[in-house]
Amino acid sequence: AELNAIPAQRPGVVDTYILVASLWNDPVFEKEAKEAAAILGRHFDATDRTIILSAGQGPGIARTYPTADPNNLHAALAKLGSTADPNEDLVIVFITSHGAPNGTVALQEKGRLGSGWTPLQFRQAIAASGIKRKVAIISACFSGNFILPMGDADTAVLTAAAADKTSFGCQPNRDWTYFGDALFNHALRSGAPLLDSYDA
Repeated sequence: AELNAIPAQRPGVVDTYILVASLWNDPVFEKEAKEAAAILGRHFDATDRTIILSAGQGPGIARTYPTADPNNLHAALAKLGSTADPNEDLVIVFITSHGAPNGTVALQEKGRLGSGWTPLQFRQAIAASGIKRKVAIISACFSGNFILPMGDADTAVLTAAAADKTSFGCQPNRDWTYFGDALFNHALRSGAPLLDSYDA
C-alpha cells in the first residue's frame, strides 16, 4: 500500500523522492525517522513521495510503519528507482541506526531480525534500483565508511561521523540523535538548502 501510493513522476518537473529507514528498534531511531521524513518532505515538496520504514520501537509497542527489513528496503528502492526519471529527479535516502567500525549499519527487531547492511550492499541495492541522482544521509557511528563506496558524480553522501569515529545521542529516551537534531531539527528546518544545512 505504501509503495502503490507513491505518485507518478511529472515530466519537466524535478521531483524529489524520499526513503527514510529506522533500522534498530530503539524508540529514538523511529522518532528521528518520522520527524526527519516530515522535515525533508516539506523542504522538498515531497510529502506524498516519501516512504518511511522502521524496525519499530521495541516489544509490546504497536507498529506504525512498514518494517525496515532487507526485502522492504530493496522493494522501496526499486519502487523509487522505477518511478523517478533518472535524468531529471532526485532520490534522498536517510538511514538511522547503530553502526559498527567496519561501516555496517545494524538492522534489529528484537526476537525477529538481527542483521546488518554494509556500504557495499547499500551501493549494490541502489545500483540495482536504477536510481541515478541521489543523496545518501547516514546517521550512525562510523558512517563515514559509506563515503567512498557511495561517492560518485551523481551522489552526495552526508554522514554523522567519520569512518573512524562514533556519533552520539542514540539513547532510547531521546527524540533525536545529536546529528539528526543538528541537521534536520535545526539547520534544515530553518529553510536553508540541504548542503548548507549539513555544513552548518
